[in-house]
Amino acid sequence: MYTHFNTDSCYYPECQNIAINAHAISNKISLQSISENQHLKCFLPKQNSQYTKKPYFDNIGINEATASYIFCKKHDDIFEKLDTKGIFTVEDIILQTFRSLAILLNNEKNALLSTYNYKNWNKPELISIEEVKIYLQRKGYDSLIEHLNNDEILIAIKKKIIFEVSEHTDSEIITIDNLLKYLEYKLLPQSNNNQLKDNILNTLTTENMEYTLLYYITDFQMPVAINSLNKLIIKEKKVNYYITVIPFENKTVIIILIPNELLEFQEIVNKINNFFTTKLTILNFIEAIMASHDDWYVQPSIIDNLSEHKRNIFIEDCMFINERRFYNEYDLSIFDKLRTELCYELNNRNELEKVFFIPKRDEYKTRYKKMLEKIVDSSFI
Repeated sequence: MYTHFNTDSCYYPECQNIAINAHAISNKISLQSISENQHLKCFLPKQNSQYTKKPYFDNIGINEATASYIFCKKHDDIFEKLDTKGIFTVEDIILQTFRSLAILLNNEKNALLSTYNYKNWNKPELISIEEVKIYLQRKGYDSLIEHLNNDEILIAIKKKIIFEVSEHTDSEIITIDNLLKYLEYKLLPQSNNNQLKDNILNTLTTENMEYTLLYYITDFQMPVAINSLNKLIIKEKKVNYYITVIPFENKTVIIILIPNELLEFQEIVNKINNFFTTKLTILNFIEAIMASHDDWYVQPSIIDNLSEHKRNIFIEDCMFINERRFYNEYDLSIFDKLRTELCYELNNRNELEKVFFIPKRDEYKTRYKKMLEKIVDSSFI
């Protein structure tokens, strides 16, 4: 199994110093610029039984949002200019990408620790018979269930489960870890201090990187911060891509780190290009991200000012993020005030209608059942 699985030491390559609390997105500039009384709003589902959660929106302080123990004091200081000046150069983009990935790596490790009880997966005796039965059913080996009273067969299956879990978790962690090293040793030394231009979709990649870095700077603020790890299944293979949205007083920086194998699909390339056609398509893209992931922090009044009906639809949609394909346009307007302003600026009446549109949804129980079925179907074991 992957040896570097602790979540206490610095994530900077070759450093083992103790990490301090740090932010993926600057709390001093970015989070502060969209906060109200030093707080933001986030989606935070809460456990209401052993197996189910209930969706909630909750307030979070700017010192807690996007924060985690990822760098030691020495290496956290590398990102100081992002906290004092903001993002203006290609070097800043790469530093921000590195910072965002480090937080996501830490989050992924903690999620795997929780989901798979990682520390116990090297002990066959801690894998229950029920877990073995579920594994066999997912693999289509139901006929073996009646033989689980045979200790040799039972131990062999448990060892197979351990192997598959370790292979999966190794891949999840190593992918991000390798990207961090590539950014540090390859991209950062080649970066420059040229000033970035607004409203242009830029790309950055190098030979053997296997990923492309896309970045775009709007000339208006979207009052939300996002730092998300996202997964797609392509040709029966799970791939990760990463999106960071950083708000500033008068602009927003959008960073996408996407595997090149996804860019081989013209449909995805076209969709990405369409995201950045106008201010309204960018807004639609950001809303689609929020409806597809829960790693966002928004200005509290954005949620508070939604009608109760729209707020209830949105909060349930946040619970069922696997219902939507790769950023299909979300059919509910979240940023009503900003959308209205942009519609008048761009003279777009069609998009203005979205502010008043109330979509219909299936019952919560029906959606929850479908979600669980989809999770089981996409399981790697």
